[in-house]
Amino acid sequence: MEQDGTQFFWLGYTGWLLFQRLNKEETDYCIKDRLWENAINYPGSFLMRKLKKLMLSRPYLSRIPDQSINKLKASTGVDHLQATRDGTLGEKDATYIMVYFPYLTHKHKIRTDVINAKKLHV
Repeated sequence: MEQDGTQFFWLGYTGWLLFQRLNKEETDYCIKDRLWENAINYPGSFLMRKLKKLMLSRPYLSRIPDQSINKLKASTGVDHLQATRDGTLGEKDATYIMVYFPYLTHKHKIRTDVINAKKLHV
């Protein structure tokens, strides 16, 4: 959040696993190929519009963090997931759930019983 209260989101090609997953030749190629002048036109750069539309599709100020939605043990690092929803913690009064998976390394199990509905739209 900016100092004036406005929200921001930064998405870019940072190569955060670059040196863990690639050998030296692959890393050199990737760095030369991923200059920002080129990367700004990659298909992933247009995901920001989709993300903005998703995030603005539900009221922002009524969101609450709710990590209890994750049925598995608390995740950390690249396996960490972040969950938010509306409603009241401990109640089954949510109308939506949003869960961010930064890196999918295994299947997560999400509790949907916080939504009081017989049918879910996923």
